[in-house]
Amino acid sequence: MVPRIKPPFKFRALLSNITPRSYSSLLSNPPSYQRTISSSPTKPQPFPVGELLHGHSGQTYQIEEILSESAEEKKFVIKNCLKGDFEYQQTLQAPLASHPNLRTIIDTIPDFELFVYQFLKVNLLQFCQRDLSVEIRKGILKSALTGLAEMHDRHIIHGDIKPNNILLDYEETAGKHRHVKSVRVSDLEDSIILSPGKGIVGGKLGNQFWRSPESWCKAKQSVSSDIFSMGILALYIMDKQMIFYDGLKSEDFVDGEAWNQIIMRHISFSWDQDDYLALLDHIGEDNPFFDRVIDMVNDFKGPMTPVRKWSYLDENFKDLVVNMARLDPTSRLSAREALEHPFFSNVSS
Repeated sequence: MVPRIKPPFKFRALLSNITPRSYSSLLSNPPSYQRTISSSPTKPQPFPVGELLHGHSGQTYQIEEILSESAEEKKFVIKNCLKGDFEYQQTLQAPLASHPNLRTIIDTIPDFELFVYQFLKVNLLQFCQRDLSVEIRKGILKSALTGLAEMHDRHIIHGDIKPNNILLDYEETAGKHRHVKSVRVSDLEDSIILSPGKGIVGGKLGNQFWRSPESWCKAKQSVSSDIFSMGILALYIMDKQMIFYDGLKSEDFVDGEAWNQIIMRHISFSWDQDDYLALLDHIGEDNPFFDRVIDMVNDFKGPMTPVRKWSYLDENFKDLVVNMARLDPTSRLSAREALEHPFFSNVSS
């Protein structure tokens, strides 16, 4: 299990007058590397403003200021990684570098084991609360799914799909019409290359409001766990709903009460008797969450409210969400199958 550790700093960096080089060419033969697990970031505090950092590409970056939530448009973001992950992440991201829907490393700072990324204006958590057309929302969802499909084609699990990790660049034209120029899945630093048919067991990946039910139960997690999260994200993109969030804070999860609330919402939202039994089989009788889930469902007083019965949703969209967010991990659509769904039939690539 790889612990989720947020890098303690992000930087705004300005490019000096040095001829750029393609980062992907630097990794045409990436090193063979076995990932080691560590919870220690490579540098515990920000660099001072004005410090020069020398990229592997030959470019030089100067720290102008620490990135804040209200920062305006910038050229680059510099991020650190888990100790021991520097070469592993380069190996993982190198074959993804040219994909237009993934934000991947464009340069490195080897002396400090830092990655340089393109800066994008806004994330989906902010952007989807705006007044957007259905066509724009569909296009954003398709672009995000396309990036995820590229990762899954290479047996890479993202592990933290949520609106904060889908970044956009856009422009506003006359009359406040918005044109989305770029949509990219970001935060690949916790992504893991899986052997075919294998998964991650024993830990919870991702954010509590977006992770899959098998992740909550510390059962086997694979690329299908990303699909569940993307199905929930699809509902947020198209309908502005964060269905598992109800004012809960991180501290509410300490005693397990909030866990019960959210996992029960998972089961109600995706309720299907056969899928529920398949989820229990996936969790396994030896897992302590097996009995907890059974007791929770048996004690549940209210009616199940599965999304397949939400009459106000577009039928094609509802079918897409239902089949991405199934309780049974083995029955969910793949990312490529989701992209072929009729819901996207009138959305350009």
